[in-house]
Amino acid sequence: MKGQTARIFRTELAEDPGGGRAGLEGESYCRLKGWAYILRTDETRDVIAQINGGILREVSVGCSCGKRICSVCVKDLYSPECSHHKGAEYGWKI
Repeated sequence: MKGQTARIFRTELAEDPGGGRAGLEGESYCRLKGWAYILRTDETRDVIAQINGGILREVSVGCSCGKRICSVCVKDLYSPECSHHKGAEYGWKI
C-alpha cells in the first residue's frame, strides 16, 4: 500500500460503562484500541525519531467492517429484514 508506514496487528474494543464519556442516551462509550508495528529501516528512521520525540502522535487509519448492525432491531442494517433508516430516530434509539 502506497504511503503505508506501519501495520496494525491487534485491536480491542474497550468499553467505559460508567465513567468518562458516554454515548447516546447514556449508553456505554466504546473505543477501538489498536496496536501497530513499524520496521526499523533507513526509510523509517526519521518517522520513528518523531514518534519517540512526541512530534508524531496521531495517525490516519483506514478500516472496514464485516457487517453493520441496526441499533433498533439488531439486524444487518442493509438487509431486507431491517426497515430502519440510518440516522433516523425511533423513540429513544437512533
